[in-house]
Amino acid sequence: MNTPLTDIVWKIQGISVLWEVDALASLGPLPEAISLREFFLWHGDGWRTDSPHARDLTRRCLVVAGLEAALDAMDPDDAEAWMEETLLPVIRRCGSDLFHGEQSGALIFWMVWKDRLHHRHSDSTVRWSCEGEYRGRDILFSRGIWNGAFGDVQRIETPESGDEGIGFYLQRIS
Repeated sequence: MNTPLTDIVWKIQGISVLWEVDALASLGPLPEAISLREFFLWHGDGWRTDSPHARDLTRRCLVVAGLEAALDAMDPDDAEAWMEETLLPVIRRCGSDLFHGEQSGALIFWMVWKDRLHHRHSDSTVRWSCEGEYRGRDILFSRGIWNGAFGDVQRIETPESGDEGIGFYLQRIS
């Protein structure tokens, strides 16, 4: 993982995973978050602004909630495959079609359970710790969100968060 990010670029470009509620609130008047389901439906509608699933992107920021629920509903092996084969292509299309390139918008996945995301230094990955019937197993999260580009990911830090951070950030939506 790269050096920590201490500025606000994550609010305006790239792809982030955010877990700190105050950081989400720091976006100002909260943008209307979109559920993971509606994110996929909007993609299916070709990211049209007249889609019933569309959100106001005046601020060029899209917050998606519900990824953790989707991961928890699947067997970890199935979840990893779904992230790589289904979620990642939609993330890429969001960057290219909705934001018209990686520098013109921020895609933020809001994750409620920060203690279930773990940076594993031995192989430079981020993993999602499963709960319920899959407790004790984990999902290779960084491959499905950042296409394995974890070496370029930065932990987002604020003076209040210290080393724990408020999320992870990758400059490009890849």
